[in-house]
Amino acid sequence: MNVAVVHYHLRPGGVTSVIESTVQALQNHTDVRCVILCGAPYRGNDLADVRVVPGLDYDREGDSTDPTTLAKAMEEAATAAFGARPDLWHVHNHSLGKNGHLPAALEHLRQQGHRFLLQIHDFAEDGRPENYRVLQETKTPYIMGIGVHYATINGRDQSLLEKAGIPRNRVHALPNPINATWASGPAADRERLLLLYPTRGIRRKNLGEAVLLALLCQGRAEVATTRGPDNPIWQPCHDEWRAFAQARPLPITFAVVDRVSAPAQKEASLNAWLRACHGFLTTSVAEGFGLAYLESLSGQWPLIGRDLPEITRDFKELELPFPGLYRSIGVPLEWVGEECVMAALREALETYYQSYDRPLPECAAERALETMVDDRGRVDFGCLREEWQREVIDRLLDGEDRSHVVFKTEAAIADADLWIESWLDYGRRLTSKGADRQLTAFYGPEPAANRCLQAYRAVVGEADSEDEAPQPCAVSDALLDVFLSPERFHFLRT
Repeated sequence: MNVAVVHYHLRPGGVTSVIESTVQALQNHTDVRCVILCGAPYRGNDLADVRVVPGLDYDREGDSTDPTTLAKAMEEAATAAFGARPDLWHVHNHSLGKNGHLPAALEHLRQQGHRFLLQIHDFAEDGRPENYRVLQETKTPYIMGIGVHYATINGRDQSLLEKAGIPRNRVHALPNPINATWASGPAADRERLLLLYPTRGIRRKNLGEAVLLALLCQGRAEVATTRGPDNPIWQPCHDEWRAFAQARPLPITFAVVDRVSAPAQKEASLNAWLRACHGFLTTSVAEGFGLAYLESLSGQWPLIGRDLPEITRDFKELELPFPGLYRSIGVPLEWVGEECVMAALREALETYYQSYDRPLPECAAERALETMVDDRGRVDFGCLREEWQREVIDRLLDGEDRSHVVFKTEAAIADADLWIESWLDYGRRLTSKGADRQLTAFYGPEPAANRCLQAYRAVVGEADSEDEAPQPCAVSDALLDVFLSPERFHFLRT
């Protein structure tokens, strides 16, 4: 089976890592040969046969490529690699709206009888209005037909595509492969523990909550985030939090990798910080796959942080242990002001819906606020805008009663000091011994390769028949209906 793997680029990042791990695992199967097509030169060392196709990278001003030309260039590159046209195209994130010509180019190839596995990592319909507008202009955002299947990286997305009308037998689960190679485990106890947040500090990573946890753990633990954002649009938000924490000062250091030497180490590399830390931290309000959760298990680090049930549900179904997760951190809404929050919600929701050219539903702000606030008038700290988060932290620094801050878990509610102390004294010592073996058994490279092969065979082996798939734009409309609901609105995702 000759498979052409396609992505916009192979710059360092999540999708590139998935491609590298999957293709390497597939090399153990002699009946599969892969060529990788991308729009920019590959600087890594893990992929052997990579070919650059002009016009395949992200859209750039002045780019004159059209869909037919792009389709021809892709087919010629794949044919040159195999000596024949590929049996299958495995395309990553084609519908993200990063390249306005790619969906139409794939539709052109489909009409010529080519077959596809289209793997979705992110949705343009989910908080990316600029991408969504590009996607809609393609007229074929989600191509359909015989021999066109989809793959998702989590159970939530699989369910969403099926509910949007894509036949169940054409949607495959391909969770990201994990190389469980971190074996150093938690560092030896010191007077102050180190919690490492492996992240790039973009807005949805909820850095303010990491600052709050550093405050609540003060005297017992310090926090470090690994990297700053790549995209300059997020740099001011990151730098504001760094300046805020330094001015107090609070026990948190930002973007330490390759910049600050790790405690008791002589270097600033990621491996040095991994050797120095006692546990992992995650405060993100949204993830596509949730790599940080599984990486904590791979090295047997205890994890403290925000539970994202849509993502962690897959992990918990495998009985992977995460005892240090909370659903929310509640603080009194009156600390911020209900009228202030409602006014901001009305303005933000109006702008947000307009960006997708959709009318604002009735009582949208009230519906959004209801999901943010519990029955005792406590708003989830992670739902607040950054300036409100800073107000809450300053209140606590000025002596406000910390018992008003509560942690809500899947099973209980506890005030901040009790929850933090119990986790530091007991929870972090709950080992994930054996979980790394469970991890490898399901998320390891070989199981990932086998799932991929099953999907490939399903696509290639699908018989020609009358197609009952939905119209391409109908899928996008159905997805937008889900992602754009007021109950899902989040300030930190806009």
